[in-house]
Amino acid sequence: MKIQFLIMFFSAAFGLNLVQAAELYIQLPSQPIYQNDVFPAEIRIRSFGEAINAVQADLNFPANLLEVVTFDKVGSILSLWPKEPSFSNVLGTISMAGGLPNPGFQGQNGLITKIYFRAKNIGEATLKFLSTSKMLLNNGSGDEAELSLKALTFKINLAPVGTKPKIFALPKDVAPPDAFSPIISRTPLAFDGKYFVSFLTEDRESGLERYELREIADGKAGGWKIVTSPYVLENQKGDILIQVKAIDKAGNETIGEAAVQIESPYLFYLIIFLVILAAIFIVRKL
Repeated sequence: MKIQFLIMFFSAAFGLNLVQAAELYIQLPSQPIYQNDVFPAEIRIRSFGEAINAVQADLNFPANLLEVVTFDKVGSILSLWPKEPSFSNVLGTISMAGGLPNPGFQGQNGLITKIYFRAKNIGEATLKFLSTSKMLLNNGSGDEAELSLKALTFKINLAPVGTKPKIFALPKDVAPPDAFSPIISRTPLAFDGKYFVSFLTEDRESGLERYELREIADGKAGGWKIVTSPYVLENQKGDILIQVKAIDKAGNETIGEAAVQIESPYLFYLIIFLVILAAIFIVRKL
């Protein structure tokens, strides 16, 4: 149901019934793969007709022979990730869904992501796309591409005596999450009318790990705490500065800020009371 929603989302959002041909395939390094090597498997697409603007890729791998170490999205043709790449080393499954805006992608060798595997044992391993994999065309009609799914079988050999395991260069994420601006709001319909803050951003490489937040009330800073959006402010009066820290899985961070001045409700009632007293005094004088 969730995946169907993602497909519908991209259909509606980017103006996307089965036409034209496309292909999902996998590329491995040209070197032999030995037991204990860590190596990348590149998930790529070809579009033979119209442009593609959404991809769902689900794969199966032999969990007795391989295990996923990490993903690398650097250089991917996809820029939107409603379903970040995820995996189970127990079940031997990988799943992801992403898209890109108009004009989409058309051509050969479009990189989706790199999956870094460790070769656990010797044997013949097969990486296979599942039938749930899909592509959507950027043709304004919501068409699903006629998709060819190419499995890949390769051997994991015992390393020659004296050969050390190869570890292909793992991706290093040095880019912080995208800049963002938290929004402070208040409505009688939520949180008993209290002020709250909402925030959202993306990290295109290693992915978001968590958000942290601190409140600075009348110049006094509180401690950082792990939070989710929306978050109800602890301080509901005074000059409040909210700092939200988005941290990716590589430890890079981006801070967004928002400020609000909240008058004490007691001050409001006091002013009303004084106005009433003044009005009574004036009436009596007359």
